[in-house]
Amino acid sequence: MSDLRSAFVIFVLLHSSSNKLQAYGCVRTVSPEEISCPAQNVVNGVVSYSPDTDTHFEETEATYTCNDGFVAQGTPRIVCLANGQWSGALGTCERQCGLLTTTDPFADVIVYNPTTRLEGSIAILTCMDGFAVLGNEQRICQADGTFSDAFGTCQAVCADYPEDDPNANPIIYDQTPHFLTSGITRTCMPGFVIVQPNEANCIENPAGSNTLDWDMMLGLCAPAGK
Repeated sequence: MSDLRSAFVIFVLLHSSSNKLQAYGCVRTVSPEEISCPAQNVVNGVVSYSPDTDTHFEETEATYTCNDGFVAQGTPRIVCLANGQWSGALGTCERQCGLLTTTDPFADVIVYNPTTRLEGSIAILTCMDGFAVLGNEQRICQADGTFSDAFGTCQAVCADYPEDDPNANPIIYDQTPHFLTSGITRTCMPGFVIVQPNEANCIENPAGSNTLDWDMMLGLCAPAGK
């Protein structure tokens, strides 16, 4: 109805002296102020209403906040409509994993992907220049709000060996990242031979603490037969 009034009709049946049934109609109109929306509930959260009343009439707003350890996802606000229905459904409160810390002196930052830290999110440990993670580099946010496993440690590595010979094939590494004692090998293109040495190993750098370097320079590739 255009005036937003609802009508309820009650019919009363009476038995007359002539054994005939007669029906009498009783009509009661309901004002818009008597139409209300049902209370809302968000698991692991608290719903608030404006105005803050027990009955939620037209234009009442419902919002929600999440308990500690949970984060809001979805629609943050809905409005009670004239027909006694809400304009939509409130969002949800999803469990969130906490921020991680590390005492590793050579760690750089911990990166979260995605940054929401919800179930399935990944935490990635990064290291300072000249270091790489030995062991577990990633941890996964689990359904109970904790991250899986534990991070590895940041260990010194050798840098990639320079590709400084146009007659050589790409350097062969026996380990990536190039941790202590890892090795490299150089081979030549067809028609060329290596001038020794063709192998080197990653060792501690005498020039600086906690740094590594290759123990020798690799030979170059020379034309075969010369």
